Formats: sequence, structure tokens, C-alpha cells
Amino acid sequence: MKKKLLTMTTLALLAGTTEHLWATDLGAMPGQTNQIVATNTLATGTNTLIKPYPFDYCLISKDKLGEMGKPVVTNYLGQQIKFCCSGCLKDFKKDPDAYMKKLAAAEKKAAAAK
Repeated sequence: MKKKLLTMTTLALLAGTTEHLWATDLGAMPGQTNQIVATNTLATGTNTLIKPYPFDYCLISKDKLGEMGKPVVTNYLGQQIKFCCSGCLKDFKKDPDAYMKKLAAAEKKAAAAK
């Protein structure tokens, strides 16, 4: 774990950013909301407040969270994301930006429905 984190941090520093480090890779506790996670401590010495996940369903499968056991929780670019299973997390990691766009669209649709 330490070697993986050190390697990821080194690569991020060489690239000039650590924005794409996963909070779960940094030791975040699953299920916590509004937690402070050091996403770029080595680069700029700042922390990021994590925005809570706004829905009760999986971002990938649309299944209700908790139906398949305890939800899998991760953080991406300051946004908490919840999944129904680890398979959905793997799918998210393949193309996170596409799913973040879907999350933004779902949030916009939910706000318009209110």
C-alpha cells in the first residue's frame, strides 16, 4: 500500500497534479461524508472537502444502494460516489469522467424536478 501510494504520488508530482488520486487509495474510510481528504498534500499543502453523494442508487447500475449489501464508497475529484458493488467501481474507474458527466446531468435533472 505504501509503495503504491508513493508511486502514485511521485507520478502525480511529475505530472504536476494529484487531482486524480483516489481517496480510497489514500486511506479514506468507506461511508464517511463531508470528510477532509488530503488529495494534494505534497503538491500544495491543501485539503479538499468531499461533497456527499446525493442519490440513493448506484451511479453505474441504477440499483438501489444496499440491495446487494453494503455500498462501495469512493471519492473522485472532491465528489463522493457510491456503488452497489465493487464491479461497478471497476467500471467507473475505466472512464470516470464520463460517469461524472452522468452524475452532473442527474443532479441537474433532480434540481429541475423540485
